Amino acid sequence: PRRNEAVGWWVALKSWAGVYKPMSLFDEAIDGVKLAKYIQEKTHRDGYCGPIGDLQNLLREDIEAVEWLNRLHDFLNKDGLREEVSKYHIVLDQDGFLDKLSNLYRDQDIAEELKDIAGLLGWKVRRKLRDTRLSSLDNEIGKGDWNGEYVLGEILKNIRKRAEDDPDDEFATASVRLFTWIVGQEKWDSLREIPVFAKQDDSDSLKEVLYLPHDQPLAPVGAWPKDLRRFSDLFPPTRILSDAFFKKVPNADTWQMLNKRRFIRTDVITTNTASMNFKEFLLDEPLVDGEHRTVDPVLVKDIVYRGEIMERVRASRDRAFLFWRFLTEWLIQKDIGCLYLKMAECECEEKHRYYQALWLKPLRENTWIRLKNDARTGATANSLAHLLRGSGWELDSLKENPDVVKLLKAIGVTKFDLTREFVAENPETRQELEDAFTDILAAAGSDINCLNHAREYINALKNDEELPKVIEKHQKQKQIVHENQHLGKLVEQLVQKSLKHEGFAVKREPIGSDFEIEYDSVENESDFEIEHDSVENEKEMGIKLERENQSWLVEVKATRGQVVRMTATQARKAVEQRNRFLLCVVPVGDSTPELDTVRDNMRFVKNIGDRVDQLCDNLNGLEKLRDDITAVESSGVQLEVLSGTARIRVRSSVWEKDGFPLEDLLKTLPSV
Repeated sequence: PRRNEAVGWWVALKSWAGVYKPMSLFDEAIDGVKLAKYIQEKTHRDGYCGPIGDLQNLLREDIEAVEWLNRLHDFLNKDGLREEVSKYHIVLDQDGFLDKLSNLYRDQDIAEELKDIAGLLGWKVRRKLRDTRLSSLDNEIGKGDWNGEYVLGEILKNIRKRAEDDPDDEFATASVRLFTWIVGQEKWDSLREIPVFAKQDDSDSLKEVLYLPHDQPLAPVGAWPKDLRRFSDLFPPTRILSDAFFKKVPNADTWQMLNKRRFIRTDVITTNTASMNFKEFLLDEPLVDGEHRTVDPVLVKDIVYRGEIMERVRASRDRAFLFWRFLTEWLIQKDIGCLYLKMAECECEEKHRYYQALWLKPLRENTWIRLKNDARTGATANSLAHLLRGSGWELDSLKENPDVVKLLKAIGVTKFDLTREFVAENPETRQELEDAFTDILAAAGSDINCLNHAREYINALKNDEELPKVIEKHQKQKQIVHENQHLGKLVEQLVQKSLKHEGFAVKREPIGSDFEIEYDSVENESDFEIEHDSVENEKEMGIKLERENQSWLVEVKATRGQVVRMTATQARKAVEQRNRFLLCVVPVGDSTPELDTVRDNMRFVKNIGDRVDQLCDNLNGLEKLRDDITAVESSGVQLEVLSGTARIRVRSSVWEKDGFPLEDLLKTLPSV
């Protein structure tokens, strides 16, 4: 060595820890070839490279082996001994072993992750690369240079071979890490022919090897649109990339980029443009014999792996229902236009209408619905009803989502048939339903509005349990009104006969309002009032009496209770006419009234206008009130406002106490 380096090497040599006997001659200590040979002898075993730990054991504890090697190679370089000692195992590789310089490659910035992946595949790439910490060897080529592209290429070869020979757990780990690294580096071309693996039904362990982009599997479920994930069980797991890949690459944008570059799929709807045989379409018309193909290419849509999906659906009743939900809740919303008929020119020189969604055809032609007895059948109203009944599906969804009705039509099922089968589970119920519906149609006749009202009523029944009672009460009241209309008319006729018999001329006279019968809830449930005010041209008609050039207005009221009611118009007329206005009250029993009974029981009340005068003063204001109002009773009359309608109640005490019979009428009549 050069004189100025001798002292430094003497210090280095003193670091040996007693394993090597003390050197007797300084000349021997500075012989570089002998030193390199000595290191190889102490670290090399049976033809195998020794670990760096063996060299460390030869050094003092405070001396680091890699740094010591750096100083050794510096010394040899400066002494011109590089070629001489390159044959000795004194160069450290990246796996921690001492090898020859001629056996090792220079590392040209190879990613550590690639080295780890190579190790998983059994290729100890670090054993072929010299340690980059040996800065004294930076300019030494050794066996050559390896860069990242070369190592990546070799890894791809190794992983493909492992996929063919033994796709074990180490292969799965290497596949995920390699995929993740390539995607992170955006080395898209390196993904071509990379082997990946699919998921399993019950776990995420390895099931089947797939190749990108050839197999173009579906992305991991976690990368799917959120509203599609709930239907993942419909799709064959052997076509879905394992979730292990999504755990390492959770970025949605990355998966969209992979989908855009056609390595994987994030959408389950496929779109294609081609010349199609019309028999492949779901037509709305039969085809005559002959060739039927579109003249021009047409747009068609389908579901990926449709055949495998249908097999999975056929095997499970639960999966068939999930498939129905997929169709009605997702697919018909995403496949825009799938349920609209298209038209294309055919080679037969005719035009045919068709659905562009190819996935409709197997729904109509395949036996994909599994019944409770494990029999399989196609989509009919009956089979769909069996599938949907008890599943939580509601008939209201047909109204809420009109596209479902279009879907049913496309596969040959009507909304009416499905509704009937869904509601009627057995033949007896079905017959009852058909009878009830037939009766409804007959009752409605040709009036569609009646059916619409019936539908509204049935819908209202779901939220109002009291509605049938209200309808029943209304019908009962209408019946009472009808009966009392007849009774009131009869009583009026008998009153007129009685008056004519007494010598009065009886004429019809316009007074005001309409006929009405009311239930007196104030008194008791048996207190009914019969009001019959004849109506002509929407004006109430009363009775006008004439005798000896005098005339009187008579208002006839028949009652089964203790009260009769006068309308506001009648009350005002009574006030206006005062001396010539009479109230005729005819109490009647349960039996049909006869002339003698009416003649004997009728009572006339004069001066009724005086009794109601004060009430009429406040009538206009009170008629606007919405709430029920009962005014202070005075002289047997009382103002009543029910739901905004004003009436004057006349109690029985008025006609029983102050009323007079027919025979006293003439002498009691007030002078006009």
